Order: sequence, then C-alpha cells, then structure tokens
Amino acid sequence: MRQLLNARPGEAVRLPLLGGKMTGGEAEEETETGEYCQVREVTMQPAVGPDTLLARYLLFRPYAFSLNIHPPTPEPSRYCFRMLNCEAKLVRWTLLDNGLSEVRSGDQWTVMWASGSLRSSVFQTLGKFQKVNHFPRSIEISRKDCLYKNLARMQALHSSKNYSFFPQTFILPQEASELVHEMESDPSAIWILKPSGSSQGKGIFLTQDPGDIPFGHSMVACRYIDNPYLINGYKFDLRVYVAVTSYNPLRVYVYREGLARFATVPYRTTDLSNRFMHLTNYSVNKHNPAFKASAQGDSGSKWSLSALSAYFHSLNIEFSPIWHRIKEIVVKTIISIESTVSAGVEMYVSSSNSCFELLGFDILLDDLLTPWLLEVNLSPSLNCDTALDLKIKSQLIADLFNLVGVIGNREAGPRAKTKSESRRPWDHSTHASSSEWLGDDGYSRQERAILRAAEEEMKRVNGFDRVFPGDGLTYRSLFDQERPLNTLLQNHSLGIRRGATRSAAWTDNNQGLLPRPKKQKARKIIKSTPETYVEMALLKLRRELGRPQPKETVLR
Repeated sequence: MRQLLNARPGEAVRLPLLGGKMTGGEAEEETETGEYCQVREVTMQPAVGPDTLLARYLLFRPYAFSLNIHPPTPEPSRYCFRMLNCEAKLVRWTLLDNGLSEVRSGDQWTVMWASGSLRSSVFQTLGKFQKVNHFPRSIEISRKDCLYKNLARMQALHSSKNYSFFPQTFILPQEASELVHEMESDPSAIWILKPSGSSQGKGIFLTQDPGDIPFGHSMVACRYIDNPYLINGYKFDLRVYVAVTSYNPLRVYVYREGLARFATVPYRTTDLSNRFMHLTNYSVNKHNPAFKASAQGDSGSKWSLSALSAYFHSLNIEFSPIWHRIKEIVVKTIISIESTVSAGVEMYVSSSNSCFELLGFDILLDDLLTPWLLEVNLSPSLNCDTALDLKIKSQLIADLFNLVGVIGNREAGPRAKTKSESRRPWDHSTHASSSEWLGDDGYSRQERAILRAAEEEMKRVNGFDRVFPGDGLTYRSLFDQERPLNTLLQNHSLGIRRGATRSAAWTDNNQGLLPRPKKQKARKIIKSTPETYVEMALLKLRRELGRPQPKETVLR
C-alpha cells in the first residue's frame, strides 16, 4: 500500500476488490500486506507530492480502497490535519492517502474535521490558511426544532408560496397544546415524532393518538406525508449533498450524485409500528434481513441518484424539473439561517475563507413528484458499508476538499490575526472604504479578491453545481438584510459589470439585481492611521450634512 503514494501515472498498483457489502469500519482493519485481487492504473498523484509547491491548491484524489485497508502513513510534512471528536474514517483515510500527516493536538494543521458544532474559541484562533468543516451557529439548520423554527419564521415573512416545501410541524413541548388540538380536529391524520437532536432514526415513531405525545421531551411533530411516491411498492427518500463555502457572500453548491435510500418492507398505512416500512434510514433498514446491497447502485435497497434519474427516464418522466425544485429548496433553506450564521462568522472568524460546510439534505417525493424537505444533517454519514457508498462518498470528499481550496502551511507564515486584533478601525483589510478607493475597473481591492476567489472556486467544482449565486433566479427578497457582496457576485456571474445601465441590470425585469454605481475616480490616502481615519470620517459626515469643509482637513 505504501507504493500508492509514490506511484507514477500508468503504474499498476494492486487494490482490494470493491463489490457487494463491506463493513465500513466495523471490522478490524487489514494490514498493508493484505490480499489484493484487483489492479487499478494509478493516473492521479496524491495531493502532497513532488509537485505540491508548484500549485496554489492541493489536488486531492479519491480514496479507492475498502475502508478496512489502512493507508500508509505519509512522511511528516507541513501539510497536516486534525480529527476533532469524530472517527469519519473515509475523511481520515482520504487525507492520509493524499500525503497529509495527522496531528492529535495543537494548532499546526491545515484541515480540521469535526463531527459536531465547534466552540467559538476554535473559530477565533483559526489561521488564514486553515480550513475547518463547520461555520459558527450552523446548528441552526441541523437541529430539527431550530430548522423548523427558522422555516416557520420565513414562511410567516414571505408567505407559504415561497416556503411550502416542509410539512406542518409543531415543536414540543412548547406547542404541545396546539398539536393536540390539530390531532383532535383531524383524527385521520398521521403524525411522525422525532427527537430534536437525534439522528439515524433514533427515537422516531408514528401515531394518531394524542395520548402518545411525550409532553416532557424536546421533539418535533410533523404531519406525516402518507402519499409517498413508491418504486416497486417501496417508500424511499433522497440524500442530497450540499457544500457551503461562504455566507457573505453566500456561495452554495449541490453535488450532482447522491443516494436514494429505500425502506425494506412494502408500504402501507395500516401498520404504523413497522419501522422498516416507514423509515428510509439506512441505519435502520440495514438490520432487516430483506436489505439488499447493489454494487452498481441501480437495484436493491440503495440506489445512486443517477440510477434513479435513469429509472424516471425509462418511464418518460423528466427528472431535471424535480432536481431544479430540490435546488430551490436547498437555497431557501440555507437563506433561512444566513443572517444568524453571517453574524457568527463576523463575530468569531478572522478570515472569511476559513470555514466550509458539508450538509446532507433528506428529500421525500410524494405521489405527484413534489419534493419535501424532511431534515438537514450537519455531519452526514460517511460510512461506506457498500461498494456504492464508497464509490459516491469517496469522490464526494475528494471533490469537496478540491472545491474549498486547501492551501498548505507553506504560505501561511505567522499566525493570522484574531477577530479582535483585525477589527481595529484603521485596519486596511477590514475597512476598505477608509484605506483604499475604487480602482479603474470600479471595484475595490476587497471586491476584486472576492470575485477572484469565486472564479477560482468555479474552476474546482468537479461534481458540484453552484446554485447560489445561480442562473438568474432571484432570492434577494428572502434575505433579512441587503447583502452588497451577493449582488456583486450575482451581477458578475451574469456578466453585468459595474457601471451597467439600469435597463441592462434589470434584464427580463426579473433578476432582482441592483444597478452598479458609476465608476469613481481612483483616489489614494498616503497613510492610514487612527488620526487619518478620524479625519476621513469627519469629511464623510460633513459631505452628508452639506457643511463646508475646512481646508486643513482635505487630503490631497
């Protein structure tokens, strides 16, 4: 196995057979001298290698082995990662296979991967070139009670027309009396109750009886979607993978491949106690002897999304409109927490490029092929119990690291400033309006850096599609406050440059875009100090008030 890290393009390396059911980390790890029965041509070098210093970003390759095979331990280098309170074997193996060394403590790492939300102190000490897989306050989208509270708020603000993609929901115990009243008003309705903070189907049950409500527990009660679309008589849901690389400006990506997860007992509404019939969680159905794994992902109890699309195509059903609606659900759901997370980033994170997020959206299709949001997972399962899991998730993780743009410690130099250190009013990097002026192209240095980062990111999308900024659909009215950087990216993605006329900016009268301000003549401030910052603030105030400006304070 050690030879894989040093393999040259075209060199044959023996790999373990990938097929059928695997143990995904539950079995003991095999050694490097294990039996290999398949040969792969290595056509991609590991991320850390002889050519690393020539590239700005590390280029990751997917892990191609069974997770029972421990990758070789790379030589110590500046490129390190840290796993915080989680196993995530696929992530660890991918990073090791790409030449990154693991550290158990300290802050000398390039990538940190954590399974749950992080303390604010972690974000406050992030260096400029360090990456961590969570944003501050992102739990607002993963806890079921927080998710539905945020969606209900958006529904109240923007009508059910924009937020009609989630079922009627009550948060317990606060809304227990309202739930009882609703159940008594419609005794035929079925309700599914879920613990607010659990996952993998734990503690979920269906009921029509108000007496079953656990009044003293933190749960959500959702009206059960009892008319799901069935394939061969079985209920299924979709696991859609979503990456967020920035919240201000907002950049959201949806992975083109994913999973369709099937229940393992034919669907009926007469038996509400059968978890294998009503729950599609793999963690539940894998315990049913009827569970069937498929290496190709087009049959059995777990399919790929591409296989599901092909199935719909065989029935003359277009999957693209369904996929388009799912993308809208993703964007609108993330917008529901955008202001909360942006405030957390502004408060705790010194570099806007230090955080990224991988989310798992669970989507159900009803018998009219209307997608419904069930829940969002902050740390979606990366277990690879089947060959299909490994095929999809290994490529997903490699594409994710490539998308976020991992830069090694070689360029980091000294530790980046903390938020409190970098937010001084005369700091050049945080107050562009006081320390620099618009250039000849109409953009400030900060705006040019943001546009350049977005363009570079688009070159690394691989299996992802960017859904925000998107293809012209307007979500501007859904934001809690105006985000100029969102408008900047949206206009740029549509080819509308600063200084465009009103008619050009309002293409089709439907973009919801702002006309860019006229190009301003570049001006310079010779020196930026606390004193000159105060002078500039006074100048701006006098201009707004229309007062004459003393000559001694004019900067020339």
